[in-house]
Amino acid sequence: MSLKQVFPMFLALGNRLLLLCDPIVYDLVGKELEENLVAAGATVYHESFNGEASNKEVSRVAEIAKEHELTVIVGLGGGKTIDTAKAIADDCQYPVAIFTNSCFYRCTYFCFISYLFSRRSI
Repeated sequence: MSLKQVFPMFLALGNRLLLLCDPIVYDLVGKELEENLVAAGATVYHESFNGEASNKEVSRVAEIAKEHELTVIVGLGGGKTIDTAKAIADDCQYPVAIFTNSCFYRCTYFCFISYLFSRRSI
C-alpha cells in the first residue's frame, strides 16, 4: 500500500496528528507523508523516536501530544517505534495509525500490546 493510499485513512481518525518515527524513516517516507497530510488540511507534529521502546519515551512523547492538543498518534517505522506509538496512544486515549516498514515475528501492527523495555532489560 502506498503513502497516497494510506494518508486518507489516517485523516479519518482525526486531523491533528503526531508523527513518530526515527530520522532515517522520516527522510525515506515520513516527510512525504507529512506533506500529504498537511496538503489535505491536517496539522502534523513530527517527533523523533529515540530508539528505545520504554516508559520514559512513552511519557515524553505523550506529554508532547497533550501539550500540542494532538488527537491521533501515527507510528511510522519498525517494531520499537510501532510499540511505542501504540503505548502513547493508550496513555493519551487517542486513536493510533500504524504504517510499518517491516513485519517482525510478532507482527507488531496486528498486536494490541506493546513491548516496552526497562533499563535492566536493554
